[in-house]
Amino acid sequence: LELDTDGDGVPDGEDESPFEPDADQDGLSDLEESVLGTNPLNPDTDGDGLSDGDEALIYGTDPLEVDTDGDGLSDYAEVVVYETQPNDSDSDDDGLTDYEEVMEHGTDPNNPDTDGDGLSDGDELRFPLVYPKLPVLTPFPLDIDGDGEMDGTDPLNPDTDGDGITDGDEVDWTEENDYVSDPRLADTDGDGLTDGEEQAAGTHPQSVDTDGDGFTDGEEVNDLHTNPLDAASPAPNTILVVGPSSFGEGTTTNVTVILSTTPSAETTVAVTGYLPGIVEGDAILT
Repeated sequence: LELDTDGDGVPDGEDESPFEPDADQDGLSDLEESVLGTNPLNPDTDGDGLSDGDEALIYGTDPLEVDTDGDGLSDYAEVVVYETQPNDSDSDDDGLTDYEEVMEHGTDPNNPDTDGDGLSDGDELRFPLVYPKLPVLTPFPLDIDGDGEMDGTDPLNPDTDGDGITDGDEVDWTEENDYVSDPRLADTDGDGLTDGEEQAAGTHPQSVDTDGDGFTDGEEVNDLHTNPLDAASPAPNTILVVGPSSFGEGTTTNVTVILSTTPSAETTVAVTGYLPGIVEGDAILT
């Protein structure tokens, strides 16, 4: 019969501390440590800052591994510092490891959408790969700044391009709403109106000329003050006056004129514009 003085299940002849059932006071008996392969004389066998007992009995982590889930953060850092899951390399399931979130991107490893814009942190950083098949008129480019690297959206900014529409809303396509725009570009189609301005005007953020009248949406809204949703605005045979915001009545000034169509010799050409003192028929264009 082998003597087991401390009753820890390990015979005295094999026990590092025959008079103490838990020699290192880590919450595991010497027998349990023997089974786990931990050091019964070292309360923190792997040196990660968590005792062997806490790892085995509370957190379910490996007392022989500093980083149980292999995400780059120690078990101690996950449990104590960041309060992430030490057994899950991606605690919030957003496609980024806990390490990537706290060490590389500054995002919240416990919140899949740090900036609350409707796109997960992982989707934001891989944006053009995640949304390549949206029904867009022009596919989203991978590299918009020409630096050779894929460009995503900013997971810390709900409106990456500052156009007044959140990143999530820009790509929130439904059968009823096909006005998808690129959340990395304030003016997706380059027509002179931001995507937010297009949304307000009802124009399409991926169409330079929504009504197909030959004038860009930006020209119609900003310069001509015509309706970008009506192909008949400006009306045919109209001279559009674009010039200074004001000038003295009776004076001469240089203005820019645009012909909506080339008028025929028989057609009376109307002069329209937004210059004080000019109404139809009383301006002399030279």
